[in-house]
Amino acid sequence: MTELGRIYDVRGRIRHRGGPGEPELHVLPGEVAVARAPAVVGTLLGSCVAVTVYDPVTRVGGLCHAMLPGGTAADGPLRYLDRALPFLLEAVADRGGSPGRLVFKAFGGAAVLGEEPTGAWDVGRRNVERLHELLGAWGVSLAGCDLGGRTGRRLRLHLDDGLVFVRAFGRTPLRQEAP
Repeated sequence: MTELGRIYDVRGRIRHRGGPGEPELHVLPGEVAVARAPAVVGTLLGSCVAVTVYDPVTRVGGLCHAMLPGGTAADGPLRYLDRALPFLLEAVADRGGSPGRLVFKAFGGAAVLGEEPTGAWDVGRRNVERLHELLGAWGVSLAGCDLGGRTGRRLRLHLDDGLVFVRAFGRTPLRQEAP
């Protein structure tokens, strides 16, 4: 069987290997997926943040679905953005993606609990702030994003062309982020 992609669980172990008969990989909170065209990688987001990366030459990419901005590795390192994002970049490079060609996009970080959260309870805002800190430290800019707000999102990264389709819950139609 030709492997199109892999999903890694919160501890960085392979949870699933996707093949040609299964072109869409669904990533759960705290997981990372890496795949190649023609795969589609998708997830659902609330206050969590997903970062997608895509190499347009090799058509390899993936996403991390981070639940919190940072934390200890003992309870599942991929739950945390500061650990999941470097893991994603390394996994994409291992499958042939070139760090210098990667296109970064980010989504999520919503305040979905109904009332305006504050301080430590504002997980969405904290996730977005940490994302900007990490990318700024690496000198990386986002080619597209849909961050913050008050509603969750569904997103799908198409590895044929690197387009990400996003739909806010309760809204139609799908909106396309620039490649």
